[in-house]
Amino acid sequence: TIPVGRLPDSSPHAAVLRHADLREDLGLVLTVAHRLISAMIDVVGSNGWLPPALVLMELCQMLHQGTWESIPKDASCVGALLQIPHFTRGTVEACAKAGVEGVYDLLEMEPKSRERLVLGNSLEMAAVEAAGGDLSATASRVMSDVARWCARYPAIDVSFDVDGEVEHVKKEAGDTDDDKEEEEEEEDEDEDEDEAARAARERLRTHRRLVLPGASVSVKVTMRRDADASRDLPPAPVSDRFPCRAKELESFWVLVGCKQTGALLGIKKVNTLATEPLAVTVKCSVPEDTTAGRQKWTLFVMNDTFLGVDQEFNFTMDVEPAEMS
Repeated sequence: TIPVGRLPDSSPHAAVLRHADLREDLGLVLTVAHRLISAMIDVVGSNGWLPPALVLMELCQMLHQGTWESIPKDASCVGALLQIPHFTRGTVEACAKAGVEGVYDLLEMEPKSRERLVLGNSLEMAAVEAAGGDLSATASRVMSDVARWCARYPAIDVSFDVDGEVEHVKKEAGDTDDDKEEEEEEEDEDEDEDEAARAARERLRTHRRLVLPGASVSVKVTMRRDADASRDLPPAPVSDRFPCRAKELESFWVLVGCKQTGALLGIKKVNTLATEPLAVTVKCSVPEDTTAGRQKWTLFVMNDTFLGVDQEFNFTMDVEPAEMS
């Protein structure tokens, strides 16, 4: 017998629970675990705790995909690749040798090269070959499973602007050095960005943002799923190790925090994301006890289902002394 407390642990370790009762129990435990994690995120969010919120969101991804983000004692086995159907440690090691470090790298490969990489390191193909089975049918099924999963893997374009009780002041020559990293991160512009998004990006790059302790800040985020990747989304489960959400699109948490202080300043959950741009406004409040000076804030876009999808965007906020008001 396997204790109930060990059932979730069997999923990330890719243990195959062949007994029907154990599989049913695991499904029930994972369903409850997902609800508990969502509730815990609500609690830590209301308390403004950034680090535990990020950990819980990553744990939610691992439960859905049945794999740890990284495999202990084996840095080459990355969870972002192990979540793909039919992928094993051997497959991931072969990917590492081929320079494939994530799902997007795999998708950008030439079809023939990708097929050789996947099938050449498939335990299922080796077993069928040893048994003298139909290799062609097995190869077709394996590549079909991989393609259907990859079609659900989200490619998200994100742009944002900062507004609210914020004074935007044109940067002077002496301000640019401190913001060099921020500007480099914002150099890669999306060709499909609309004029408003470009204007917002330019203002983030060229202006300082002055706020007072206790001020309300609105971070306006626009999210858009890549149209090619989202067309005719298949109704297949996003993970055969988490059968409880077979026909749902994944959700996203959009949150703003300060890594320096560990403060979670604002959070919002987006339940679905189609091909049309989706505008999300995250309301933030500068803590009253915030020390005056320049702070680096981070916008996080966290997926609840897939590993390797999360995005981070840094921007600076200049907190002025309260007495200056």
